[in-house]
Amino acid sequence: MQIPNADRAVIDPAKLHGYLLSRSHPVGRFKAVFFLALGYSPGDWRRLEADLRSQHLSEGATPQGHGSYGQKYAIRATLVGLTAYPEGGR
Repeated sequence: MQIPNADRAVIDPAKLHGYLLSRSHPVGRFKAVFFLALGYSPGDWRRLEADLRSQHLSEGATPQGHGSYGQKYAIRATLVGLTAYPEGGR
């Protein structure tokens, strides 16, 4: 299924720069290794947000329960990071 109102999906900035891209977060630092290898950095977390929106929110999703923002969904898709492109551009 497609995520309803995907254009209004909330991607918490703190989760991006303070967790997924943080080398010092107790849990997130292990995820940060993956995202940093794709070319993302804590200072460029907005690029990761934009890529998640453009590459993932249009993909099929599976409902996964509810969170503080409402319905949660799981999306299985490939994230094409900055290192896949010469000079980090698209």
